[in-house]
Amino acid sequence: MAHGDIAITLAGRGYALRPTFGAAREIERRTDFALAELCQVHRAGRLKYEEAATIIWAGAEAAGERFNVDDVAEAVFMVRITDPALREAIGLFLLALLWSPETARKKWLEETGAADPTG
Repeated sequence: MAHGDIAITLAGRGYALRPTFGAAREIERRTDFALAELCQVHRAGRLKYEEAATIIWAGAEAAGERFNVDDVAEAVFMVRITDPALREAIGLFLLALLWSPETARKKWLEETGAADPTG
């Protein structure tokens, strides 16, 4: 994946979430949260389906995908918002919007205590 993209799988298909200024602006506008606030909401496990869908939709749109945000919300619901892989992708993407890719990965590992899958 290019541009610091974050991989995510929905409905059995892989997508890229691209951290761009446009995606950040759209997420903040649609959720009425600053990105740092959304990171806190996500970390607390209190992200709403609509917020998760907006985050994924904006990142995928920035990477060139074109689909309806309601379809994304439905796909998120089918996976469930508590799915560990989905939570990780959303968390990494939010951090990538706030920090450099290297720093975002380190922050995710620090916050979750997870082992780095990249070595």
